[in-house]
Amino acid sequence: MNKKKCAWVTVLWILLVLSGCAKKTISPDPSLPPAGGQAATVPGNNGPTAAGNAAEIPSVASLVQRGGQLAGVGNYRAALDLYGVALPRAVGNDKNVILDSMESVLLRCDVDLLRGIKTGTDSQIPPSFVLYALGYRYAARGEKEISRDLLQSYLRQYPHGRRVDDARQLLEIITVKKSEGIKIGCLLPLSGKYAVFGKRALKGVQVAMARLIPRYGDKVRLIIRDTASDRDIALQRMQELVDDRVMGIVGPMVTAQDVAGVAQSHGIPMIAMTQKDTVVQTGDYVFSNFITPAMQVEALVSHAMGYLGVTHFAVLHPRDKYGRKLTDFFCDKVMERGGQVRKVVAYDGKKTDFSKEIKRVAGFDDPGIQASLRRSGGVGGTRGAGGYIVNFEALFIPDAPSRLALILPQLIYNDVTGVVLLGTNIWHHPSLVQQAGPYVRNAVITEGYFAHSDRQGARQFKNAFAGMFETPPKFIEAIAHDTVSMLLETVMDPGVTSAAALRDALSGTRIFDGATGKTMFDREGELHKELFFLTVKNGAFVEITH
Repeated sequence: MNKKKCAWVTVLWILLVLSGCAKKTISPDPSLPPAGGQAATVPGNNGPTAAGNAAEIPSVASLVQRGGQLAGVGNYRAALDLYGVALPRAVGNDKNVILDSMESVLLRCDVDLLRGIKTGTDSQIPPSFVLYALGYRYAARGEKEISRDLLQSYLRQYPHGRRVDDARQLLEIITVKKSEGIKIGCLLPLSGKYAVFGKRALKGVQVAMARLIPRYGDKVRLIIRDTASDRDIALQRMQELVDDRVMGIVGPMVTAQDVAGVAQSHGIPMIAMTQKDTVVQTGDYVFSNFITPAMQVEALVSHAMGYLGVTHFAVLHPRDKYGRKLTDFFCDKVMERGGQVRKVVAYDGKKTDFSKEIKRVAGFDDPGIQASLRRSGGVGGTRGAGGYIVNFEALFIPDAPSRLALILPQLIYNDVTGVVLLGTNIWHHPSLVQQAGPYVRNAVITEGYFAHSDRQGARQFKNAFAGMFETPPKFIEAIAHDTVSMLLETVMDPGVTSAAALRDALSGTRIFDGATGKTMFDREGELHKELFFLTVKNGAFVEITH
């Protein structure tokens, strides 16, 4: 059997075994000749498969799509095999798409796999791609001399290669000695529309530096730039940091999405401080450390079901973007964990009387629901003082204190009592206690930082902050402190000798324990954060500990 026939047997084996669909037939592609009409036995199939007959050759698009799926689960060798088969058949821009995909996968391969590709007979993968990827991966491993030789060889052999600029920059980065000082950038909106947040974040940065400078001295330098709350200025300041050869960047906040692409293209790890979860989709050099709506909803559901034993929920939400978004998150998470959302009711935020919506969400206006609950003995519900059985055990209300001050008293007035109230960090405001304190009963509230927590990291930060500033710290100050600390402590790790190594060190098993709790990024760069749970007792917010 010639090489082309063998290649297609391999491809069919990958597609059929890894996709788990051995009995599924694949549409024929007339642009590729059949494998000589010979029957080939495909591992994982029940019998012989004739190429172009029982299982026809897949299209270029399907090969590329399947290659992406394999790469996504770490099967890089199989992904490269599929790209290698698809490339000769591709035309026009499809070739560039496949080459981009090949290059992306190669940069994620380990050195042993790359060495095998380089010395093998895989003629479809450009040798320039493999050479640069080897230099890149050795730099990530901290083996600077080998990386330097490979990158210099790449520049000599491929002076017009796709990665010439990246190779030059990486060469400069890996020659930096930590004794000469590592430079870290920090982008904050210190002027303009969002200056109030930038200045608060700066205080957190200053507390972190006051703690870390005695430890590291002149081995590290923080370069702070003002984005002026403006996209164009943020891009200018970002370019200045690139020109300064910083190894990593903290921030920005409101302009994170605008500058993330610059950080990714230059291979500079950036930890933004934004709740926009789309920013991390820019690439593997872009991280974000912030509390997000999805994160809070997941924590609330986990606490309610795992700790409180709640299985039946309801949602009462404002008819606006925030309310709808969090309601969707909430319902998805409850169903993922096997719970039930009994009722979802929206209300007009401009109203002041919510009795109608409260009765609807509780099921009081449906005699059938009440009869069913009584027959079941109230299973999945909560009995109110007036004899009604509420149709759930916990109620999620994603709204601000100004409306909660109207809604919560009306819940009790309408006999919705004894249920757990679930809310996000926007509940954590003095006005909620001031205006609705007696009605905030059985509440569970998520928060990213709580100054009165007994956690060591939160307590130490609060004390350090009090020694420098008169006002008490809040979440913005705490998250800025933790983000700077996380990046600086990681960059000063002896094994971190390049920007690529810094990126790899940030994602994986490293857990940072700071003012905002335990924080880590997984292998895909997704943030995992330990949130605080609060409730209201005796007219004050207190931490729920368990």
